[in-house]
Amino acid sequence: MQNLNYFILGTKWQTRRKILTPAFHFNILNQFIDILVKESDRMTKSLKNVKGTIIKDLVPFISEHTLNAICETAMGISLHDFGMFQQEYREAVHQIIELFSRYWLHNNLLFALSPQGRRQKKVLKILHRFTEKIIAERKLYHECTNGRYLKNFESGKKPEIDEVIGIKKKRLAMLDLLIAASQEGLLTDLDIKEEVDTFMFEGHDTTAMGITFALLLLAEHKDIQLKYIGDTPRNREHTEKSKKEVDSSD
Repeated sequence: MQNLNYFILGTKWQTRRKILTPAFHFNILNQFIDILVKESDRMTKSLKNVKGTIIKDLVPFISEHTLNAICETAMGISLHDFGMFQQEYREAVHQIIELFSRYWLHNNLLFALSPQGRRQKKVLKILHRFTEKIIAERKLYHECTNGRYLKNFESGKKPEIDEVIGIKKKRLAMLDLLIAASQEGLLTDLDIKEEVDTFMFEGHDTTAMGITFALLLLAEHKDIQLKYIGDTPRNREHTEKSKKEVDSSD
């Protein structure tokens, strides 16, 4: 994956962290509550629709929704119209993770000559094509709006809301900050790709694993499950209140 942040050390990591910090300010993150609520509802409905079917592996099921969430919140692009393209990406991610876990393939020379090495080249093309498409979509939007909404990061002004293709396009995401930094000469296009690869690749899969473990633990501990069910209405009310506050402030 070229340089995932997981493997980046030293000054490059420190510089990029300073650039990205504003994207994770509370005021920015608070704007995405409604996206997370909607995606959680979709996941819940999907689980209800598999009545009578035993799901042996929750990770692929949940990762579909975490990928949707990370893409719309961090990248500003909705995947619901991408169809098989996002399915192809998810499968490629799982294949790469499988290759990472095979320690006997870590010798570069042997790996390059192996069937797995040839498979990795094909898989990486899929992953990079997906990343490039997301970046291109967001860049095109800012070109069409003359980049005026990128200035919201500098001014601290809350973005206006404009529903375009079912997504609030003017709501600033992490990718917008990367694009703004590239226009100032702080990042190259390759730097942007590396950051997007990191958040897309690590973000959605790690979150899916966390949710899976939480569900498995709830299934094992009925007493905790009952406490959680009892707290759900209160938590839901708090979430809906936060969402309304965000909508009214917009």
